[in-house]
Amino acid sequence: MTTKIFFVCFVLIDEPETHCHLAMQYEVLPFISNLFPNIQLIVATHSPAVISSLCNSIVYDLSSQQLVSDEQRLGSSYSELMIRHFGLENEFSPIADKIISEVQAAVSENNTKKSKQIIIDNDKYLTPSLRLEIESQIIEIQSKK
Repeated sequence: MTTKIFFVCFVLIDEPETHCHLAMQYEVLPFISNLFPNIQLIVATHSPAVISSLCNSIVYDLSSQQLVSDEQRLGSSYSELMIRHFGLENEFSPIADKIISEVQAAVSENNTKKSKQIIIDNDKYLTPSLRLEIESQIIEIQSKK
């Protein structure tokens, strides 16, 4: 009679993205996974780059206590991942949120001149996505009136 011994090997990694450039965050898990293909990795992360870097993996969102499919992760933008899985209200910075709020207030007061002035005064902060967000907020609020 022969006895077979099996070893189960897994590695716990906490925040592998720490001190890594964003480009490296995409590469760290695939690198480790390829280097040690027979080891199960259990990783805790706060990086959308890390969670979107590996196909055919199981991701468990601790805040929602749900599994996250490859389709939900790999086809998502950083903004979607940060909102859905990391608890942010939106993808914008606090300064951008303040600008959006000021524009919303001006538009709700029906003060088109003020909303345009806010955009002019903050032009240096307006990335294309923030400008689009503000313009869509203005259109949405105006269409409700």
